[in-house]
Amino acid sequence: MIKKIWSGLINLLPMVILIWILYSIFVAFNNVGLMLLKTIHIHSLFPGEGFVITSFILIIFGLIFSFSPILWCYSKVEHLIIKFPIIKIVYNSIKDFTSLINNKDEHNQRQTVLVRQSNGTYMVGFLMSDETPKQINALNMEKELVPVLYQLSYQIAGITVLVDKKDLIPLEWSFEEAMKFNLTAGINPNKDDNSH
Repeated sequence: MIKKIWSGLINLLPMVILIWILYSIFVAFNNVGLMLLKTIHIHSLFPGEGFVITSFILIIFGLIFSFSPILWCYSKVEHLIIKFPIIKIVYNSIKDFTSLINNKDEHNQRQTVLVRQSNGTYMVGFLMSDETPKQINALNMEKELVPVLYQLSYQIAGITVLVDKKDLIPLEWSFEEAMKFNLTAGINPNKDDNSH
């Protein structure tokens, strides 16, 4: 009986969590939209109107930022904001993270690699750049060090390590599949996403 309950939980949990995340996003968008309506003293007309309004505003902003003059003005404002050290660190970190998620072309170009460890084991990582940072080059080290990202399992966080190029083994493994492998600690590494 306990095995049946556990089996049901394991099968239902991913779907329940997905529904909860989507519902939370819907509620957050809806609340923002309703708050905007309250500020201009407009009463609620139909359920979910806050979500529709927030989504519409985001689409408008997406269109606005497709124009070069707007991007130029925004970059000037951005430049003023990041003059403050603490704000610069937080802002740039968030911006880099969102760029990492959004840039599909960059995902396709980012090389998945095996990194040879000194104890004979290997780690799956992502080559972030083919170039050694100029600050490292200034040390005139004999090794050609490049940044490799190690994604931690079941966490958003990762660790960036400078690795000697000769210790890298390129893999024909897509960014998405390798990232999933790291995030889930290698559970079902050969499982087909279309399988049921």
